[in-house]
Amino acid sequence: AGGVGIGTESPSGKLHVSAGSSASTVVQFGGAYDTYVKIGPVTNTASGMLQFLNSSGTSMWSLGYRDTNASGTDGIFRIRRGATLDTTGPYFQLGTDGQAYLETTTQSESIYQLRIGTSVNANPSRANLGFTSGLGLLAKIEAEQRAGGSQPYGHLAFWTSDNGSLQQRMTLNYDGRLGIGLNHISPACLVHIYETNAQNDGLGLLQVEQANTTSG
Repeated sequence: AGGVGIGTESPSGKLHVSAGSSASTVVQFGGAYDTYVKIGPVTNTASGMLQFLNSSGTSMWSLGYRDTNASGTDGIFRIRRGATLDTTGPYFQLGTDGQAYLETTTQSESIYQLRIGTSVNANPSRANLGFTSGLGLLAKIEAEQRAGGSQPYGHLAFWTSDNGSLQQRMTLNYDGRLGIGLNHISPACLVHIYETNAQNDGLGLLQVEQANTTSG
């Protein structure tokens, strides 16, 4: 009914391009200059999106732009499981203000809204989460596999930048031991604090203080 088929005699849409049963490039865009493919809604409340189908033709994932205020001037980029870009299922969203949002429909200790990892199986192997500004890297959180064996033994290390030099400041070991100021040295007890200049600055290693609320 008005459909155009390329590689198929039974187009399922206005334009249906099929490579048949062989794996090949179906549609290719590009050249010596910037190439634009524009997908847009025809009204302020519509979505411009791409859908990914399974072998039965069911829409499994959708990605695209969705107007959020029905004005045509504001909207978000969203990836969602299903045939639409609404918020009734798991989705990832990037707003016009740059904020990223992940949502799942179930929760448990084994459900991760965000998972950062490496496929490297080594000792050590690391996965990093970095924080930056216009000047460069400000801090990072590092998960590291330290102990050997067939099962993971992970620890968390917290790094901050001092005048552009990233230094490890705190470590939480896989056995629950916390180290502050150790710089790659494993904590020797549950809470291990180390400072090379503490004996000279008069501050000590640990200070516990209650605010003075007495008047007069």
